[in-house]
Amino acid sequence: MDLDYQMMTELTAIELNLEELKVGYKKKYFRKDLIKAWSFKCHRCDKKVSSNEADEYFNVYVSWIEGLGTRFCSKDCSDIFYNELLNELLARRDQLIKHRELLGKFYSEAEQKFLR
Repeated sequence: MDLDYQMMTELTAIELNLEELKVGYKKKYFRKDLIKAWSFKCHRCDKKVSSNEADEYFNVYVSWIEGLGTRFCSKDCSDIFYNELLNELLARRDQLIKHRELLGKFYSEAEQKFLR
């Protein structure tokens, strides 16, 4: 597979993730009509969050591949995760764009040398 194609594919995936991330995170409420309580561990702080103890939790959807999204115990934890992920994606996108520019220069210089 061509290196430029791989970078373009990764850029597309990053752009899709950024679009999903623009939706942000959602505050969700535990269903209280369930017979059995359910729980999860916060993705960031590993705190156990149970439906019989808490009323709400936060969900960050990053991509359709994840399905249920990433769950957090509080808005603070989801804010931190959201901002870190956004910064990582933006930095990686900028890095890929610079690498593609360098690769384009390399290809054009190689083509000019070949045509001489």
